[in-house]
Amino acid sequence: MLRRTHSTHKYATWLLLAGILLLAGFLRFYGLGAESLWLDEATSLVVADNAPAQVVAITAEDIHPPLYYLILRAWLVFGRTEAALRSLSAVIGVLSVAALYGLGRALWNLKVGAIAALFLAVSPLHIWYSQETRMYALVLLWSIFASALLYRAWGRSGWGHWAGYALIIALGMYTHYFFGFVVLAHALFVGYMLLRKCVSRSDLLGWAGAQMAWVLAFAPWIPTVIRQLRGGGGAWVTHAVGHPTLQVLWDTYIGFAIGPVREMLPLWARRGSYVIYLLVLAGAIWTIFRSRSEEQPARRWTSVDRGMFCLIWCIAPIGIAWIASQVKPMYALRYMLPFLPPFCLLVAVGLSELMRRKRAIGLLLAGALIALNLAGAWMLASTPQKPDWRGMTANLIEQAGEGDVFVPEPFWNAKPLRYYAGDAISISDVAPLPATADEVASAMADLAEDADRLWLIEDVAHYGDPDRLLAGHLNAHYSLIQTETVDGIGEVALYQLDDEAK
Repeated sequence: MLRRTHSTHKYATWLLLAGILLLAGFLRFYGLGAESLWLDEATSLVVADNAPAQVVAITAEDIHPPLYYLILRAWLVFGRTEAALRSLSAVIGVLSVAALYGLGRALWNLKVGAIAALFLAVSPLHIWYSQETRMYALVLLWSIFASALLYRAWGRSGWGHWAGYALIIALGMYTHYFFGFVVLAHALFVGYMLLRKCVSRSDLLGWAGAQMAWVLAFAPWIPTVIRQLRGGGGAWVTHAVGHPTLQVLWDTYIGFAIGPVREMLPLWARRGSYVIYLLVLAGAIWTIFRSRSEEQPARRWTSVDRGMFCLIWCIAPIGIAWIASQVKPMYALRYMLPFLPPFCLLVAVGLSELMRRKRAIGLLLAGALIALNLAGAWMLASTPQKPDWRGMTANLIEQAGEGDVFVPEPFWNAKPLRYYAGDAISISDVAPLPATADEVASAMADLAEDADRLWLIEDVAHYGDPDRLLAGHLNAHYSLIQTETVDGIGEVALYQLDDEAK
């Protein structure tokens, strides 16, 4: 009878996990190719569409390290459609849900693991980045793996887990530089354990050895990082975001709670969710710190230690990045994604304790938050979110005449345009980000030599040409035939380049 009960419990556990993963997969694969690729996704394809050595060379001149692009290059075997390209992140997103289940179960119990995995599964923020051809979902997965390996390695003899920990950190650093904040959070936790005098000699040697190992693995890329930083890498944050205010921290909390759907939800629903999340998180902190008298387990992480681990992992990197951004702007919500898993774990701890004490209330609040997140996920899927490069390009191809040339401004917008147009139209990406009127005149004079008509696709609000020198030059020297505003892309203007104007 005991064996049968154990077997039934085991099957129920696997069915629970399977159900959560099926839900996560449905939410991430549904409508995967419905919207156009946007600039950053097209950039991912442009980079990945090279030989491995060239991928490394290109990323060395950019601001992101090469690992994601190398993985995407291999993934191109599944196709080059929007759905095929995004499916890499979708698969990684589902794996992250499974990994968080395992970490939550290891740190606390099955209930916490299941609730944390469920909240990550329905998180609109995580769904969003699990449907983008970018590296952010992968960084989150490395964050969970590294945290799980740190926990597994602690208190154990041998170097196996520490070696795995060092490997994951190196992979994370080669994926995105913000993974360094995960490493910093772990170092702060080790410092906390040192203060508690709960670090054995083998733990300290293992952790220190892992740090040396990943630094050695990452050392070949360090000169590139220094050169990128000196060259002003990541300048888009400075221009588009600037120095973050306290409101940005609140927006990060909202993003973790309900995702990028704030304006789509009724005011009462979103404000109610903020309060519920705050109460649940407060309950988690109370639950963690009230158990100081708990007997020291063999692994030497008490409930307080496990709670502190999640708090440090979640709060410290966000706070440090925010403070550092007061000097050099670097704060963007997408970069904070590796710190969403501990948020889900803390929510799970709070809800688990509430369900234990007041089962009906706990289930009601959990159900309300999950329903709200599912509503947000549905709104993301049913409402266009990305610029419609696909539709605009099809319209341009239909209108284009022989001898027309298309000029995206800024020039890197040629990437999504070229993805959808192929060789159907002539695209020029030589137009500079204008610095002077003379540079604009020179660039346009060269183009006008070979074109009958010129289509300017201009991001009017872009920081590269705040005075709109390019559009001003065209308006002054050529005949404007038509203009149209395309949401999320900018203005599309057609100019006649007649002989007299040339």
